[in-house]
Parts: sequence; C-alpha cells; structure tokens
Amino acid sequence: MRMILDHQEWSVIGPIDADNAGFGRLLEVESPDGERAVAKAVPKEPGAHRELLIADSVGASKFRNVMPVLDTGEHEDHWVLVMPRADYSLAQHIAEVEGTFPLAKVLVVLRDIAGALAEIDGTIVHRDLKPANVLFYDGRWRLADFGISRYSEASTAESTRMFSFTKEYAAPEQWQHRHATGATDVYSFGVLAYELVDGCRPFRGPSKADYREQHLHVAPAELQSGTAKLRTLIEECLYKEPAVRPQPRALLARLRDADKGADRSGASKLAAFAHLQTRERAQEQAALSVLEEQRAQHQSKVAAAERALLDIMGRLRADIADNAPMAKFANITGNAAPIFKVDLVEATLSVGRVRSVEDWTTPFSVLAFASIGVDFGRPGRDWVGRSHSLWFCDPYEEGDYGWYELAFMSSPFGADRQIEPFAQAPYEAVDALQQVTGGTQVAWPITAIDRADPEEFLERWMGWFADAAAGSLTRPSMLPERRFDSNWRR
Repeated sequence: MRMILDHQEWSVIGPIDADNAGFGRLLEVESPDGERAVAKAVPKEPGAHRELLIADSVGASKFRNVMPVLDTGEHEDHWVLVMPRADYSLAQHIAEVEGTFPLAKVLVVLRDIAGALAEIDGTIVHRDLKPANVLFYDGRWRLADFGISRYSEASTAESTRMFSFTKEYAAPEQWQHRHATGATDVYSFGVLAYELVDGCRPFRGPSKADYREQHLHVAPAELQSGTAKLRTLIEECLYKEPAVRPQPRALLARLRDADKGADRSGASKLAAFAHLQTRERAQEQAALSVLEEQRAQHQSKVAAAERALLDIMGRLRADIADNAPMAKFANITGNAAPIFKVDLVEATLSVGRVRSVEDWTTPFSVLAFASIGVDFGRPGRDWVGRSHSLWFCDPYEEGDYGWYELAFMSSPFGADRQIEPFAQAPYEAVDALQQVTGGTQVAWPITAIDRADPEEFLERWMGWFADAAAGSLTRPSMLPERRFDSNWRR
C-alpha cells in the first residue's frame, strides 16, 4: 500500500505495536530512497480539522527537543503525520528497568523534557505529556504527538471530554474542563518525574473516578528518593492550582543543579526547610481545591434551582397576564430586582429573587431561598398582607432537594406584624424550626411545590392576589392555618 502525502510518496511496510498508538495507529513506512520512518494515522473526526492536528505538530517540530515531522497529509479517511523512527519510548524504558532509575539518569531525562517545555512555552501546549509520548531519538529525549490531544478534544462531546486525556497524568484543570496552559504540561511533567524518582506514580487510581478525586483533592505522598531540591521541584509541579506551579522555563534552570548541595550542611538545612514549606503548601492547595469544587457544585445546584423556580413563576406571571390584562408588571432591573412584581388596583404581588445559601444545615440543608407575598397597600392598617418563604431544601429526606413553601407567625411572646404570616430567610428561622421558645413559630407547613403540576400553588396565590385587589383579603382568623406534623428532619 502507498500513501501520497504533502511532500512525497511513502510505502507502508506494516503496523507497529509500540506503546499503543492511543488516538490513531502507527505504521512503519519507507520513502522512495529507502528511508524508514513511522506514520501516525489519525481518523478524521467531525468537528476536528486538519489544522488542529498538523499545525501544532509541525510548529513544535522545529524545536531541538521535539520529534521532527518529515511529512504530513491525508490518506483515505485519516490524517497522517510522518516522523523518524525513534530508538524507544520512555514508557518502554521504564518497563525494562527494574526498580528506580539512578539519579543521574533521571536528571538526563527530565532536563531533556524540561528543555522541550521551555522551548514551546507560550506558543504550544502539549496537553498529553506522558512516558509514551517521550521518545529517545538522535541521542536525546524528545516530545512527540503534539496536536493529538487538542484534535481529540475538538472531536469529543463535552460530556465525555475526559476521555481525550490520559487519566494517570492529567492535571486538575483538565478534569474540570478548564483551559489548558503551559502549567498543565508542568503538572504532567511532575507526575512523570515523580514516577522516575519513586518507581510509582503519585496517584494510582484505580478507577477513573478515583483518579479524578486524587488529582483534584489529594496531596501526593512525600518522596523519599532524590535530592531535596529535586523533591521540592516535583512537589511544586504537582500543586493543584496552575498559577503557583513553576514556569516551564524555570524547570530547566532548577534541574541544572538539582543534584548539587546534598553534601553541604547549610544548603541541606535550607533545602529541608524549603521542602517542609512545599509540603505544607501542597496540602493547603489540596484543601483549597476541595473547597473550590464544593463551591462550584453548590453554585451549579443553585443555578438549577433558580431555573426551576423561574419556570414555575413564569407560569404564574402568564396566568396573571391572561386573566387580568389591566395588571401592571413593574420593570425593575439590577442585582436586587425581584423575579417579578405586579400591581392590580391597590394590590401588589411580588416574587423575590433567588438567593444562595452556603453552609446552612440546621435542621436540614437549604441551598437557596426566595419569597412570595401579596399586600393591599393601605398604610396605617395593623395588617396589610401576607408573605411565604420559598426554600430549595431537603426537609424530609437527606439529599432529596426541591422547592418548598413555608411561612412563619409571631409567637405569643413576639411583636405584632403588618405582614402575617411572613417569610424568613433560613438563618432567621432556626428557633422556629427547632421549636425553641422565641419570637416566631411555623405558620404554614413545609409543603413541596410540584414543579410538574403546581396548580394548587398558582391558584391559591392568584386567589389571594384577587382578594387583595378587591379589598377582601383578610388576616387569617387563626394560625397555623393548616394542621401539620413537624416531621421534618431535626
């Protein structure tokens, strides 16, 4: 079989099973003048263009510690990259060595890789640095497979994007689908360096979920081998936050003397102190990563809750507009604007905006809250309307979240209110929910709002709004208005 590419024709000798080609397959090829080389054939994928694959590979190949690209092009339904045949890969070399590498050998490998990262810094991000992509050719270690990961990302659905990187070496930001930078390659370099020094990778899975948790939240075990300078550098490369990892250009400078200073007592003492500081920083980074992910998950839940409430309140607004065309909806903007506010004669119905609640679990978890209320706008009266709380919470079964309606009233010891029953934020209602003697009590049971069929909720509030507009809305004759058992979780 022959392949006609951009620069010349190549004869296909046969497949190569070297480290598994990953995204694509490897073929041994020969030029017309007898030059043997390796062709990587990458399938053409929807959404991923030739330039994504070819441009990075060709652009990187001009650097000294990157594998050259001899030819590019297309053959049948594949894009093709041709490069010289390397002596072996770092993955093969690791598999052949029993135990750990001597320090001198480790530093040779790391300095060559760091040299490549320093050369490409600011221009190209590899995105999939691992031993299989580090090849020994022409007397030095070189990076290969530029563009493969970016091409793979472009052809992969967002929901399965994690499969476009190698889980053992992927940086935290890749697991979070954040933008990859040179710091991403530095993290993978840290994993690879740890593996060479220790004989095992810092994170060992075994499942994809385990790898994600470990890369995002777990500080690696302390290295016992190598010099203090090298251990410190590797641990800094494995910081969870990209901004605090060493710059690619700094790696090479620090590796040049990573084997020195071990026999100097002052230098050793200082290096030991720096190493301790690095360990503490790594642990702080891991803890901060946990908090950041928790915060991101919380905000995602709040955003979903807000969409659900907006859907319900959109139906309420539409029903009011259809049945009372003379009603006037207020045009209010800004961060404090309600979901909507509508006037009819002297009555007002308003739905407050959704507010996030963090770290509130007494007596159950509340993630967000809003409110709804009606009043008939007659100042000077001792009672002008009512309002209810809307909480996104899990009051009856842990983890079973939904929008719930509830309201509060003054206890015999509390002050009279013009609005009663009334809404409260979760942190204002702790005593009432825990049935502690105080100024407020529960006046309306914690009642689920059925998002699929909220008719009872909508009809009740439209009825109260109509009564307020007609001047016939009255204060409840007794509170609580509904009988209920306080069977929420406490």
